Amino acid sequence: AATADGTCVSCPELATSPAGSPAYSSCYCIDGYSWYQSNTVCVECASGTWCTGGVLESCPANSDSPALSFSADNCTCNAGYTGANGGTCTVCAAGTYKGASGSAACTACAAGQYSALQCDGTTTSDVVQCLDCRSVCGANQRLGPACTGAETEDRPCLDCLRCQAGNYTVGTCDGTGTENTVTCVGCRTDCGAGNYISGQCTGATFSDTTVCAPCAETCGEGKYRASSCDGRSRSDVTRCVDCSASCDESFYIAGTCDGTGASNNYSCVACGTCGDGFFQSGFCDGTGREDTNNCTMCASCSADEFTLGACSGGSKEDTQVCVDCRVCSPGEFMSRPCEGVATSLDLTCNPCKTSCAAGEYLLGVCDGTSTSDTTRCVPCTSSCPAGQYMQGSCTSGTDTLDGVTCTPCTSECAIGQYLVGTETCNGTLTLSSDTVSCAACQACPVGSYRLEACNGSTSEDTTLCAPCKSACQEGQYLSGVCDPASPFDTVVCSDCLTSCPPGQYLGGEACTGMGTSDTVACTACPAGTASRRSGTGVESCGACPERAFAGAGSPDCAVITSCWPLDGVAHQYQSGPFGTVNESSGLSFGSEAVQGRNRQIGLFAGGAGDYATVAKGSCAGLPVSQLTASVWVRVDDDERASAGFVGCFRNDPASGGGLGWYLGTASTRKSFAFVLRGEGSASAEQLTDTQAQYTVGTWYHVVGTYDGARMILAVDGAVLRTSAAQTGPIRYPGSGVRFTIGAWVDGDETHPFRGALDDVTVWGAALNAAGGAIMHATH
Repeated sequence: AATADGTCVSCPELATSPAGSPAYSSCYCIDGYSWYQSNTVCVECASGTWCTGGVLESCPANSDSPALSFSADNCTCNAGYTGANGGTCTVCAAGTYKGASGSAACTACAAGQYSALQCDGTTTSDVVQCLDCRSVCGANQRLGPACTGAETEDRPCLDCLRCQAGNYTVGTCDGTGTENTVTCVGCRTDCGAGNYISGQCTGATFSDTTVCAPCAETCGEGKYRASSCDGRSRSDVTRCVDCSASCDESFYIAGTCDGTGASNNYSCVACGTCGDGFFQSGFCDGTGREDTNNCTMCASCSADEFTLGACSGGSKEDTQVCVDCRVCSPGEFMSRPCEGVATSLDLTCNPCKTSCAAGEYLLGVCDGTSTSDTTRCVPCTSSCPAGQYMQGSCTSGTDTLDGVTCTPCTSECAIGQYLVGTETCNGTLTLSSDTVSCAACQACPVGSYRLEACNGSTSEDTTLCAPCKSACQEGQYLSGVCDPASPFDTVVCSDCLTSCPPGQYLGGEACTGMGTSDTVACTACPAGTASRRSGTGVESCGACPERAFAGAGSPDCAVITSCWPLDGVAHQYQSGPFGTVNESSGLSFGSEAVQGRNRQIGLFAGGAGDYATVAKGSCAGLPVSQLTASVWVRVDDDERASAGFVGCFRNDPASGGGLGWYLGTASTRKSFAFVLRGEGSASAEQLTDTQAQYTVGTWYHVVGTYDGARMILAVDGAVLRTSAAQTGPIRYPGSGVRFTIGAWVDGDETHPFRGALDDVTVWGAALNAAGGAIMHATH
């Protein structure tokens, strides 16, 4: 350091200063030394301290450092304490130790060991003695929780389950496991009827030591089992008792007692008894084992004997005796019967009746065996029920049959007849034959019908005639012919026409109710007019507006949706929703006389791109519910199948063969075709007539119409074919299609035609046949 006179003086030994120090105060002791004696001498730092810059610092509590230490990191925790060098030292937890100073953590016993002594954190050496915990216990014991190294006692041995009496042990504990592997299973408690349980289960055995032993099966002949084994007793509890029975006379002992039964099966059963006409030749005394009663028939008397005494069945001997008797002669009867128990042997015969008074006949026969007169006198028939007459007579008192019989008179005639002479058939007269006959009822006059007819069961003509209708209300007419034989009026009043189908009007004369036919008729509205609702007179048919068209009988005026005259440019159109037509290079224009008229025409070369596109991508704007497509056409090639004149159509086999429509040639060539698909149909239809073939180079007017229920194909004003196979709105494709003239085109097919077209027109209504004919006639 510098002095006042400019001389640099050295700092004390073991001290230094920065370069350029101006004074002694800049001197400081080197690391590991500190100032002593007022900063005049540098001395070494003692253990437990550290020095830097000449300043003495003490180590934290419970730590130490070597002499000449110059950093807090030289302070390390004493044995029994742990912590970072120069930081706080924490005492080792109980059960751990650290035997040297430093930053190492206190140690513990390893898993599977325990220590009888523990570090209390104050020792300076390891006082822990780590002992291995036991790994096996005694018989029927298991190991307790495993040692973690922190325990102060050995691993415990725990007793396994010990079974109670009435159970046996399943499984064993060998002292090496930690789980209770012993289970207790109940010994048998029921051996079933006829057996008992033998043996005992103490709980210490490893199997069921009980067995099922049979009880006594029989007690021996003449005994029964008063009690028996139910399978749950511990011994044979069978008790045998003698069977017994004491029966009265007329009974016998029934049942068996063979020693296997559970009750006294002996019982007293009444012996059989004898019925009337039998006596007991053998009987029961109450001691036998079977019915010894024997029935023997008593004496049977013959036809010429009668019986003395009775045989009731309760006697032990025959008490019945036969005694001879006699039977009376025919025509007599006996004074008493020759049968039963007689008290006297006397018997007399008495005569029966042999005749009756006049008007009676003798009924019955005396054969000598009866005990009374079996004949009687019965009056002959003197009257019959109403509707019958008597035949025969009853005059002799010796007759044995009624000579008078009742015969029914005629009671039913055929329908349309009545009964005559019923007044004499009252049951009081004796006649030789039926006096009732059938007569025909009257017929109704012309102009009437039979309101009520004879039913064949009355005694008078009940026919009632009524006049048939001769007049009806206004608006009706008489229908039918009056039939006099009919049971109802065959003349009816029928309503005259009050309305006509669309396209027609009511004409003729009004019905007055007196005529025999409908004088009102439906007449088609004239061409150029239409009628949706029925009206009276031609004036009910409204005239079509300008640029609309209707044939005779049309319900609606057809308004042109689009028209392409093809008079020099393809994209000319009238009142249509479509924009400019995309003309192809194969389309040209010219003029030609057609059926006496000079026409401006469009010529199509027939190449793959020789057509005009009206709309691309969809059929939007074309009619949906009704349609008429009309063209003037000249075909120059008859070998092209399915060629299109005009249309918006996509061939789609997956959707029924096609969607949309087109007018063109048939798939069979040389014929015109109208192809269309309706929403209500499963597939498209080609409407064509293969017998009507066109001629190449000739002009034709071809029309196709559809009204939602019927398709029509017409050529030159004449209908060729119709079909009702398509129904509903026209089903158009959603994509992959073009609306074209001179071909029909979809996403992968083009079907052009070669020839000429003129006045290609699409209408928003279905023209009828008359409309098509007028279109042709008027060009």
